[in-house]
Amino acid sequence: MGIRLPKADLLFRQFNLWLVLGLAGLIGLRLFLDRDGPNVLLPTAGLSAPAFRLTERSGGTVALEDLRGSVWVADFIFTRCKGPCPFLSQQMARLQTRFAKAPNFRLVSFSVDPVFDTPAVLRTYAERFRADPERWFFLTGDAAAVHDIVVQGFRVAVEGAERPKSSDPLLHSVRLVLVDREGRLRGGYDGTKSKDMKRLDRDIRVLL
Repeated sequence: MGIRLPKADLLFRQFNLWLVLGLAGLIGLRLFLDRDGPNVLLPTAGLSAPAFRLTERSGGTVALEDLRGSVWVADFIFTRCKGPCPFLSQQMARLQTRFAKAPNFRLVSFSVDPVFDTPAVLRTYAERFRADPERWFFLTGDAAAVHDIVVQGFRVAVEGAERPKSSDPLLHSVRLVLVDREGRLRGGYDGTKSKDMKRLDRDIRVLL
């Protein structure tokens, strides 16, 4: 004959059981989010890169179709930026060096200040970072079109780009976006955080 526990003891044991299970679940979720594998639990996951056809610093055009079959990383900068843009471009330059032997790897920098950032201005900026013109593209174009591509297509926050003649500061995300061979957005990474950049390195290797 089993021992019947008081109701209060049963409730206490049930509470402890749920507490342990809850803590275990939280620990498991944290380990999953911090794992070394591909970063799939991000706002951009499951979306496709937006269609675009923009002017490259060379004066030619680059379209989304030109990047099919390549793994590529996009960043969003402007040349007269006095904030994080040069650092983001240094991160892109580091990726260019790290994956120099990967034939199907590309880098794409979208100007969020396209009225000022003409192809000639972008050429001068690109030279500062020794950007390979065959592997690292700098894109500009119509201000409204670029704004829609960046904000609506890549889900990257930008404030002020729709007012190119305004004296207000241009604010934008420091996120780098990883795109796979099929044009799907696979992750967003804070370009100012070493942990995110290490994860980006790993995820690029997985996709390559």
